[in-house]
Amino acid sequence: MKKETIVFFAIALFALFAVSEVSAQGRPVLGGFKEMSKTDAVVLKAARFAASTEGKRTDKELEFISVIKAERQVVAGTNYRMCLKVSDPGAEGQDEAEVFVKVVVNVDPKGNYKLLSYEASDCGEEEEDG
Repeated sequence: MKKETIVFFAIALFALFAVSEVSAQGRPVLGGFKEMSKTDAVVLKAARFAASTEGKRTDKELEFISVIKAERQVVAGTNYRMCLKVSDPGAEGQDEAEVFVKVVVNVDPKGNYKLLSYEASDCGEEEEDG
């Protein structure tokens, strides 16, 4: 092999190693969801936004209680997929209840929030027999 070919392969191998190290250091990987802290300020803001937006859409006074699980996906902006506990006043004649919901909130590159989905979920919590 020529010396230039060996040098080329050595540089290519080094570059491949460097790229894999950046991904392994916890930096966002485009396309995949990565777990986040439930107490992260951006997660809490997105969670409150989701409850408020769904409350306006359904004309209910939904109240955000807590984040059960949070994940982030880097796309054109960022998607936050979360399981939340919210207080739902229920339909007329029903008692208020704490419910679990799965939501996805997109924050575009300009910082605008958009609720992509909001649905009832058990969020992986098992009901305890009592």
